[in-house]
Amino acid sequence: MAVGALLTYVWAGFPQAADSGTPTAVALTGNAVFGTGALVLAAAAVRSVRRHRADEAG
Repeated sequence: MAVGALLTYVWAGFPQAADSGTPTAVALTGNAVFGTGALVLAAAAVRSVRRHRADEAG
């Protein structure tokens, strides 16, 4: 559930980049970097849950 909220926050940030008062290129680059970090974090969370479930099953 937290991963969904994080990715929604990333997704909502892109349209708001123009309204932030910073240059568009800087805002979009920042959102892309943050989004990439969020995807890496989400992938790590999925791997951790899968590993934990495998340990419980076996």
